[in-house]
Amino acid sequence: MKKGLSLVTSTFLTYVINGVGWLIFAVAQMMDVSILSLCIAILPPICIIMSAKAERSSKESSDEMSQHNLMRAKTMCVDSFRLIASAILVVLVFMSLLHTLVPAFKGSIEVDLIVIIPLLLGIAQIVIGILFAKYEKDGE
Repeated sequence: MKKGLSLVTSTFLTYVINGVGWLIFAVAQMMDVSILSLCIAILPPICIIMSAKAERSSKESSDEMSQHNLMRAKTMCVDSFRLIASAILVVLVFMSLLHTLVPAFKGSIEVDLIVIIPLLLGIAQIVIGILFAKYEKDGE
């Protein structure tokens, strides 16, 4: 007889595995290895499919409290990232201001979006999975 995973375990694993997939993709993009890039190119479609499946299945098999906890975890994650993004923006504005006062100081930062976006997606997915498990465990 096959024993299924509980809703908490299933949702936790889905979000965490998806997040780890995005993180692996981001790390692989930082490395300049052609064969690794070719092998890792399959990860984004897998992560997108897992996200779509998680959204659909979590609404079908969960009760009202678990849906509330999942939405609460997502809200906390978005609120946290909003604060982090605001802090980063303040630092960038300060750097730009410092550049106008001291021209020798470099006032810009170069970022690679193919690394940053999967990194943010991965971290967000992992945080949502962990917060959901915490809220379900606490029974809030």
